[in-house]
Amino acid sequence: MLLQEKIILCLINQDPSGSGRPSQVIEVTDIKNNTTTYYDSMHEAARALNLPNFSIIRNYIKNNQKKPYKGKYTFKKV
Repeated sequence: MLLQEKIILCLINQDPSGSGRPSQVIEVTDIKNNTTTYYDSMHEAARALNLPNFSIIRNYIKNNQKKPYKGKYTFKKV
């Protein structure tokens, strides 16, 4: 599946109810395995990576960090 198709699918799956903030597609790059995965939200990415909470990803993006988290992951909003 092409990158653009994955991003479009993530955006289509957003909650249409209009309550709260819409989820944001997150690109997670594993620099050790050289793989990139897209998640529908920060919460989903945190669960998939077994992180204690999503604020790790939120702060990484907010602070514009460049150094990979735990020497392995980089995060980016799409």
